[in-house]
Amino acid sequence: MKKLKAQEQTINSKTCFGDILEEALKKAYADIRTWCELIVEEGFFNNVIRRYEPNIMFTKVKDIKGDFVNELASVTDLFEKSCRWMTGHSQHTETQHIRATKESFNDDIKYIHRLYEQYK
Repeated sequence: MKKLKAQEQTINSKTCFGDILEEALKKAYADIRTWCELIVEEGFFNNVIRRYEPNIMFTKVKDIKGDFVNELASVTDLFEKSCRWMTGHSQHTETQHIRATKESFNDDIKYIHRLYEQYK
């Protein structure tokens, strides 16, 4: 969240426009992609299932936050959008000229702040 808050300030500053804004948005969406993975791991699975670890802590399965299921579709959409808009991923031909905007970022960051506060 610290990185995303700093990027939010940069992206919404008066000096961030044009190519600088485009690069800042690509970087932000790369970090949003990681955030999507972490909010599911920490907010939903409550660290019962962790990335890169082979085992599930079965005795803690009861700690999974079931109400997060309502957010899975939105987080998945945000993850897919982030994959499309970040640096390092190619886009499908039909979405190749669609770019992130400051407005879309601000909508997404509001959602991120709300979900983070609810599931941190």
